[in-house]
Amino acid sequence: MAEFSAHTFAPRRLTKAELAARKKAMEEGRKQLEMIAELEKLDKAQKKENDDIDLSQFTV
Repeated sequence: MAEFSAHTFAPRRLTKAELAARKKAMEEGRKQLEMIAELEKLDKAQKKENDDIDLSQFTV
């Protein structure tokens, strides 16, 4: 993977440490997206469950 330097327009190769840091950041981002998707799925299921509650059992 190449990155452009601020001083020249020639691409610069990333170091192994930079590549590892980017890979770790991408992995963390992916995990966060998976957690968000799971939470949204649970929220949707909870809303459906709430909608399915029979309101006739409650008297006002």
